[in-house]
Amino acid sequence: MFSVCTWNVNSIRVRLSHLSTLCEKYRPDLILLQEIKCEENSFPREFIEELGYSSYIYGQKSYNGVAVLSKARVDEYKCRDIGNNLEEARYIEVVVNIDEVCFRIASLYLPNGSDVSSQNFKSKLFFLESLKKLMIEAYEFGDNYIIGGDFNVAPESIDVYDPIGMDGTIGFHESERVRLKEIFSSNYIDVWRALNPSVQKFTWWDYRDRSSYVKNLGMRLDHICISDKLSNIMHKAVILDEFRAMQRPSDHVPLMCYFDVSKL
Repeated sequence: MFSVCTWNVNSIRVRLSHLSTLCEKYRPDLILLQEIKCEENSFPREFIEELGYSSYIYGQKSYNGVAVLSKARVDEYKCRDIGNNLEEARYIEVVVNIDEVCFRIASLYLPNGSDVSSQNFKSKLFFLESLKKLMIEAYEFGDNYIIGGDFNVAPESIDVYDPIGMDGTIGFHESERVRLKEIFSSNYIDVWRALNPSVQKFTWWDYRDRSSYVKNLGMRLDHICISDKLSNIMHKAVILDEFRAMQRPSDHVPLMCYFDVSKL
């Protein structure tokens, strides 16, 4: 069984003990990180190596930043700029060989958009459109493509705690939801939802409301998507919400997906 975990850590250096717990308890084969909030030269590479992983980093000082941690041998990696956020570190992909099968796996941090009336929101929509083109190209090229990360969009009503009250707000605006669902419908599968069609669970709870986690006032913003060519290898998807109850937590929790590569 091959496992991929995605997690917006909201500063890697603050979350090292949490990361250690994740690795020791769940042992994911690949970890896709977002908002590492550091440049490559200050990334805790030696700490990660002690956990048994190699690190591939697209960093940025104080903001954004994505990384892939891998137990498997990485044959190549690439950092890409998407949309019009060319100065922001938001996408990195690696090529790995798992049981003689080649996979292209990406870590994504999609812009938040800040406010639906802002230019940042327009940039977010353009980013989603650019991401769709990238993913269609990967599909047409024939890649075994997996992408995980903080998409900053909750696709359906079940993915937020108050769909009526939150309608039209950032992360649950129809314009961004439509674009994300277009990605899912263009030969890609939202693994969590496919395996848990009627379960309401969240991956993010707002820091600004100290009771948001206790009251479960959350959103499902973090996703792992796979090419529909890989649908038969989906085995299990788990949201590790216990990480939100830890000391000094990220506002996001890890999402783990398990794949049975022997079925390819």
